[in-house]
Amino acid sequence: MPKFTKEQLMAQALREKRGMTPERRMGEQMLDIEFEMEVAPYLNYQSDKVDAQNANYIGFEGDAPKVSLAGFIGKGTDKIKRKGTVDGRYLEIYDQPKGSVNAIDKQATPRTYAHEFRHLRRPNATEGVIRAYDGYNAQNEADWKDAVLYFGDYIKTNSMEKAESALLKELRLMDGKKNDSMNDNPWWKRQKNRMFPEKKKNKPKMTDKDLNNYIDMVKADAKAQKEEEIKKTW
Repeated sequence: MPKFTKEQLMAQALREKRGMTPERRMGEQMLDIEFEMEVAPYLNYQSDKVDAQNANYIGFEGDAPKVSLAGFIGKGTDKIKRKGTVDGRYLEIYDQPKGSVNAIDKQATPRTYAHEFRHLRRPNATEGVIRAYDGYNAQNEADWKDAVLYFGDYIKTNSMEKAESALLKELRLMDGKKNDSMNDNPWWKRQKNRMFPEKKKNKPKMTDKDLNNYIDMVKADAKAQKEEEIKKTW
C-alpha cells in the first residue's frame, strides 16, 4: 500500500468528503501544480517530466532517523525494499507500484524527487551521470554541496575536494551537449562562469618590423590625404 504526502492525503480527504465535485478536482489540481512547480527547477522546467500523481512520500512514525536510501523507482512487488536498524530503531521500506517515484521521510525534497524522475525518464543512464545532473541543476549553494557529497559517495571518496573536482570534470564533459537537462539555470550559469572562466585569447605581440610597417602605412595615408587636399585648392 503506497504512502502519500500530506498534500495527497488532504486531497484524498477532500475526495471522500465531497465526492467527484469540481471543488475536489480543483483542489487536487492545485496541489499537483504546487508540487510540480517545486520540482520543475531541478529538471530545467521540463514540466512534462513531473507527474505529481506518480509521486509517493514514504514516511515513518515519529521522529525517525535519516536513512541512507533517499528515494527509488517502484517495481510493483510486495517485497521489502530496505530494512535494518538505524540509531536503535528498526525500519522497513516496502516496494511501491511499478514506475512510481518515491522519496523517503526526511529526504523527500524536490531535489530527491527530480533525481528519481530523471532515473525514470533515463533508465539507461548510470547513477554517476544522474548525480552529475543533480549538480548541474543545483539551484543554490546548499544543493551544490549535497550534489558534491552524493557524487563523492558514488566514486567512493570522503574528500569533498576530490569529489568536487571529479564532478566538475564530469560536468565539463557534459556541458557541450545542451540536451533538455543541460539548459543553464541562473545559479549554475553564475557558478560556471566562476568555475570555468573563459580563457582570454592572447593577441600576438607586435614586432619592431610590424611597428615600422604600421608607421609607414600611417605616414603614407597622411601624405596621400594631404596631396588630395592640395589638388582641391587648384
